Amino acid sequence: MTTYLLGDSHLAHLGPTVPALGDDLVNLAVGGAVAQDLGCQLHAVSLPDDAVLVVSIGTNDADPTRGLPLEAFGAVVDAFVAARPGRRWVYVVSPGCAGDIDPTWTAEGMARYSARAAEAFAGEGVVLDTPAVLAPAGVGAFDDDRLHLSPTGYALLRPALAAAVDSTR
Repeated sequence: MTTYLLGDSHLAHLGPTVPALGDDLVNLAVGGAVAQDLGCQLHAVSLPDDAVLVVSIGTNDADPTRGLPLEAFGAVVDAFVAARPGRRWVYVVSPGCAGDIDPTWTAEGMARYSARAAEAFAGEGVVLDTPAVLAPAGVGAFDDDRLHLSPTGYALLRPALAAAVDSTR
């Protein structure tokens, strides 16, 4: 069973191998990705029937300079999921940030976008509550930029992600 990682830097920074997720892993996630990039990440991939698709999206979409308005974002995510019926999904909710990035790119906005994306994935697979997973570390879950995860954050995320992927099998 192949696991595909799609979306933004929260998965891209895991690297090409994540032993906890198994040997058959393809990491197609790219830093800065928004919902419209998901289809492009799978463009050249012929998905096997038993593939698990792990998606992290919503953080960059909440940035008004890069993302779509919330309603349009939701439509893109809905269409992405609907175009791949019968797939096994894990949606990795945006971890948010440790303090707002700027006055328009906020933790509250990231939470709204993640909640909307979670609606699309909830009926199709597992929704991983990343903020709850990272809560024990507080701001220590984030790098100095307050946006990306720190080694501590990834130490918490990896086993939770592995459990979520295992639950789809």
